[in-house]
Amino acid sequence: MRPRPTHLLIAAALALLVGCAPANNPSADLGSLAYAGGATYVGAIKDGKPNGQGTYTYPSGAIYVGELRNGRRHGQGTYFFPGGAKYTGEFKDDVFDGQGTYSFADGSRYIGGFKSGQRSGSGSALFRDGSKYIGEFKDGHRNGPGAEYGVTGELLRTGTWRDDQLVDTPPPTAEAPPPAPAPAPAPAPAPAPAPVAQTPAPPPQAATASPPPIPAPTPTPMPPLTAHQSELPAGAIILGAMRSQDRAQKLLADSIARAPDLAAYPARVVDQTTGDQHFWFAILTLPPTTSPAALCADLKSRNTDCSVASARFLRALSPTN
Repeated sequence: MRPRPTHLLIAAALALLVGCAPANNPSADLGSLAYAGGATYVGAIKDGKPNGQGTYTYPSGAIYVGELRNGRRHGQGTYFFPGGAKYTGEFKDDVFDGQGTYSFADGSRYIGGFKSGQRSGSGSALFRDGSKYIGEFKDGHRNGPGAEYGVTGELLRTGTWRDDQLVDTPPPTAEAPPPAPAPAPAPAPAPAPAPVAQTPAPPPQAATASPPPIPAPTPTPMPPLTAHQSELPAGAIILGAMRSQDRAQKLLADSIARAPDLAAYPARVVDQTTGDQHFWFAILTLPPTTSPAALCADLKSRNTDCSVASARFLRALSPTN
């Protein structure tokens, strides 16, 4: 017998919603948090703090998307500043630290190392007009060996830099010996005009200070995702079913990102068995005042898939069954 396509099996599981075993999700690691001042977080949560992949939105309009550890930006991530600048790279304890790219609103970029929120180590400053500096940085400034290049790629200056100033240049190469004198002295040529001074590339624009740290959540955060419910829910909707827990969690997070109002409902990922097939379901449990059918209709109008959970499916979710 040929294997049935996976997407057809999943569709069948959503349609039947029968033969469900009790939920067995060992950890509650997806959820939403609300903060004083209007900030929000959607993503992985552990011990009431952001831990893992998530999205943090600041009241100013700034957004951080990436890894977090114990409520702090830590690991790979991208921070979008309200004015149009962006940093993508490594974070450590809430600041830029490691390799990254800082893109300025005017189109200039810095690509290279960061330390404690400042440019540090080898890096390249690429300016909007096409000129660039390639070399060493320390404490946010050019420090160490480096070279400036013009808009067409020509070398302008090279040497050792200290706080954005060129303080030492390499020694000139040895001059070739003069040619043998001609039999008759030639008239002295007219003096060459003084070369036009080339304006060196400006020093790299100082990167905006590292974004503010993520504050502690308010004492009454939005309900985090939980693996079990203490009582049978009044109703529930199913956002989809996947063959792995990770994909189901991503589906849940993506659905909440597309429809932020869903964060008001307790959400979870449960593993169930339908016949001989095993699936992970992304579900939202609803209060008695919310109609599952009406909510699903609204979500479908916003291009978000949704199914109303059957009574048998809800009974299987109860830890008392």
